[in-house]
Amino acid sequence: MSLINDALKRALESQGKNPPNAPPLIPTPNDSRIGPSWHLPAMIILLLAAAGVFIGLASLGRVGTKIAVVEKSLLPQVKSTSASVALSNPPVVIATDGLPTIPPAPIAAPPRRELKLQGIVYDSRRSWAVVGGQTVFVGDWIGDFRVKEISRDAVTLQAADGSQKKLALGK
Repeated sequence: MSLINDALKRALESQGKNPPNAPPLIPTPNDSRIGPSWHLPAMIILLLAAAGVFIGLASLGRVGTKIAVVEKSLLPQVKSTSASVALSNPPVVIATDGLPTIPPAPIAAPPRRELKLQGIVYDSRRSWAVVGGQTVFVGDWIGDFRVKEISRDAVTLQAADGSQKKLALGK
């Protein structure tokens, strides 16, 4: 320790004899911010612009055209020189932008499938079955039939007219 103290004393004595020629340094305030101050406002503006673009693109897909169905007898009659096809007065659909549109064609019902019992999960509280690839519980409708009862090896279906059909496993 005494060696260090002796060295410090000699350093102080040598400084006192030969003062430095340079002016003393003035301390500057410590600026803790890193980088320029314009980064944060620029990021906020960029995020708001991106949000506006996405909202605009999303609203383009949702053009809200209101449609009114008008009976053909209420429209002014226009005579055509071309041959016309006799239809049973289908309604004409007019969008609120004034342009007439053609109503969609009715969708044909899918062909009836044979109802086949594929499996039963029997529970005293709530049983369920798989009929024609569809999971059903008591009270559910499958096609034109309502599930009346699910037992350990069969499902009883009831039609709207009251007739019943029983589907058994393995048949």
